[in-house]
This record gives sequence, structure tokens and C-alpha cells, in this order.
Amino acid sequence: MRNIIASFVLVLAPLLNAAAAEIVATEVCTGCDLNQIKQNAHNYSYPQLANMQLGDQILYHSLDLNTYTTTSVRLTVHEMPFLQTTKKIFVQEVVATTPALTQRMQNLKAAVAEATDASNSITIPASLISHPWEWVNCAYCENDVNDFLKSRTTMNQALYNIEEIAKAIGLLKSNLPNTYQIAMENGGFVRIKLSVDANGKLYIKIWQVVDKNNNTVPLTAAGLAGMRIKVDGDAALINYWINAFSLGVYDIPRGTVTITDCKSLPSCGKPGTSKDD
Repeated sequence: MRNIIASFVLVLAPLLNAAAAEIVATEVCTGCDLNQIKQNAHNYSYPQLANMQLGDQILYHSLDLNTYTTTSVRLTVHEMPFLQTTKKIFVQEVVATTPALTQRMQNLKAAVAEATDASNSITIPASLISHPWEWVNCAYCENDVNDFLKSRTTMNQALYNIEEIAKAIGLLKSNLPNTYQIAMENGGFVRIKLSVDANGKLYIKIWQVVDKNNNTVPLTAAGLAGMRIKVDGDAALINYWINAFSLGVYDIPRGTVTITDCKSLPSCGKPGTSKDD
């Protein structure tokens, strides 16, 4: 069908309305090739064809948030012979992206780089989150970290810039692919991602928490039981946070332990005598 439509571009004279309408659409398709972008443009546009007039256009922008580049496709309504009558079709052409949108994508790239630099200079204090394992089933941790990051002038300015550019581009209900790593004072780090909601508001989502021993800390208690983790002088602290879920580990000085039901331990947090295999 794509080849058939392309052949009509050569023979159809455009029948443009005096006041043809143009719809501008923006979608994110990170890592997509040109064929996929053209298909996405068609999928977006086709449901609107019945309500459009000859000469009306849709300018479709496809954004790649890894490369901060844009591919633009213009779809124009034409008509073609069909049986004893005519039917409306879209004719596609790849066009140059507007300089304004190209510049905004470069501004977004710069703002993301600023946020990366800012995150590298920030440490989450122990007075806010005392230990990485405090994150398990923590209802306040993400919000407290959100507030903390937005209280840091450099980070807050970078986040504000990203939000304003995202609104200008039309990035709604989108996840930005970049992740930011922020150290914790008592060891370990958190990785965050940025998302834009339907109203263009930027929010921070905790993506991963890692402790000083390189253990990934589950954000929900459902992922705890059966985990094999490394400990190095901090088993008692881990127990402090997970005993609340009737789970614990043997309190050995150093080694590998398995998080298990308290019923399987001499008592939650009581020192053990050997590590798991």
C-alpha cells in the first residue's frame, strides 16, 4: 500500500482548499527507523481522515529521546479515483523539521546534561533516609527525596528547564530515558528517572536503590523473601528494617546470607554461626 500511494504523488494534482487546515502532532519513538516513523504517522492520522478536507495537512513530528533528534512527516489529504467515485487518501512526505523544534530538542539535551551534573554533586543525607534498606515498603521515601532534590538550587533549576522544554515540545505522558544516580550518605545510591504527566508536570520516579554491598534493594516487601545478599558489617542494620515484615538474615560479620522467614532463624537479628551456600 505504501508503494501504491507513492505512485499517486506523481499523477495527482493537489486540490487545496483556500484555507487548508494543518494539525501538528508530536509523538515519542526512541530508536525507531524511518519506516516505523512513517507507519506511526499513518496510524495517528488515518482515524482523522474522514473529518478532513482536501488539502488539509497533518505535520507529524517523531522525537527520539536518546539522540535528541526529530523526524518530521507531512501528510496531505488528496483524492483518488475509486470505482465510480473518489476516495480521500493521505500522501506522505518527509520534510525538514522546523528550526524552533530542532532548537528545543537541543535545549532539552543541554538541560538533561545539567541535571546529570547536578545529580553527581548531591548526596542524600542520613537524616533524610538513614539506610538503603529503609526504602522497602517506604511510603514517604520517594516524596522526601523529591522534595530534597527540588530544594537543591542547581538540580531544581535543571528540572525546571526540562519541564518547561518538555511542555513546549509537547512531551506529555512520556518517560525520559535518562537515569540519574544520587549517592546516599550511609553508603549506596539511588537511581531516578524523570517522567512527564498528562498536564506537562515533571515528576521524579525512584527506579533503583543499591546498598554499599552492591545489593539491589527491593522497593516492596514482596520481593524480599529468598533474596541472597552480601553483608559486610551491616546485617544488623538490614534486620532493623526488614524484621517488620517477619523476615531477617543471620547476623554474620561478612559473607552471603539469604533473607528468610523469622521462623527459620534462631530469632530475627540474632547472630548466626555460618553463611549460606
